[in-house]
Amino acid sequence: MSVVQPPVSAPGLHGDDTPLDKAWLDHHTEVAKLLSDAAPAKQPALAAPVKVDGAAATDRMMQFTTDGVVNWDIGASSAPQTSLGGGSDLVLRRYSNLGDLVATILSIARDTGEVNIQAMVLFSGPVRLDGTVGFHGVVPQPQQIVSGSAKSGAAAASLATALATIGLIENRTTP
Repeated sequence: MSVVQPPVSAPGLHGDDTPLDKAWLDHHTEVAKLLSDAAPAKQPALAAPVKVDGAAATDRMMQFTTDGVVNWDIGASSAPQTSLGGGSDLVLRRYSNLGDLVATILSIARDTGEVNIQAMVLFSGPVRLDGTVGFHGVVPQPQQIVSGSAKSGAAAASLATALATIGLIENRTTP
């Protein structure tokens, strides 16, 4: 908690323990005490953070259960920490009704921030991707340009090449 220090003297007054000096000092000391009691702590907005601490290379999880059976857990994985900030990745895992691990459906690498989703993602609204994109394991690529004559078939060939470049199709066309 932040502490407001009471004044030690009455600036601008006589400073010789006159009744006015004493009254000023008493008043401001009381104000400092009230402010100290009401001052917010210098910490994140979460007043009582939940901390899950544990040894390196161990899972540190929060679990969500039904009747004692784990349904979900989320937390830091047991991936060993590295000197470059890797390991202890954030994971979200789902479990069967018997409490058996089904899959890690989401993981976020601590060192790179790379997000890996191992489940179908459904969008009910617009989706906008700003940046490069790659599908089916293809390294993300910038926006592709399609050019050429539609009449000669060059535009179709250019389109097939562009789609294959970002991994949306496997181009098996022949000339």
